[in-house]
Amino acid sequence: MEISDLAAYSYSQGKRVLENRTANVLKEHGQFLTPPSIARYMAKQLEPIPNGASLLEPAVGSGVLACGIIERLITEKRPLEISITAYDTDRDLCNVSREVFGIASKEAEKYGIGIHWQVFQEDFVLSCLPNQQPSLFGLTELKNKTFDTIISNPPYFKLNAEDKRVKAVYGKLNGHTNIYTLFMALSAKLLPRR
Repeated sequence: MEISDLAAYSYSQGKRVLENRTANVLKEHGQFLTPPSIARYMAKQLEPIPNGASLLEPAVGSGVLACGIIERLITEKRPLEISITAYDTDRDLCNVSREVFGIASKEAEKYGIGIHWQVFQEDFVLSCLPNQQPSLFGLTELKNKTFDTIISNPPYFKLNAEDKRVKAVYGKLNGHTNIYTLFMALSAKLLPRR
């Protein structure tokens, strides 16, 4: 399948999934997709993306933000390779983003751009906490990883003191009672120190 407007396609596929959900469910999970025009604007604000760059999208949804970056790379016509690591807790949106990234990778390949991607159906906050829950399986190798670029539109909703994410960050990020703040704080920790 050939699609030239990757961000719009990703957005429409995500909307198709979310239109069957009530407003209360969307609000409870903070599920609001980024419009393609905003994704493209955000992608343009990034510094030049070097060959071998690693990108994190901690709340991938249907992949609109990453598609904005891929569209930018295609427009620049610079052969390079990047890796995208993405997270979302929603199974249906993860499936959509995987399909979209497969299409986007094939489109980018035509321009000499290699996109290596992974979409994890996991809670970003719990999966990426430094020094949390070592395991033989899963993604504990990401604890020490940094990313060159993080593009994100995190969910926004309040967390109560009993939420497992609040308990997991207790003593590390005290006082933060909404998911957005946790996403931003953890994302900042995953950028290289400059």
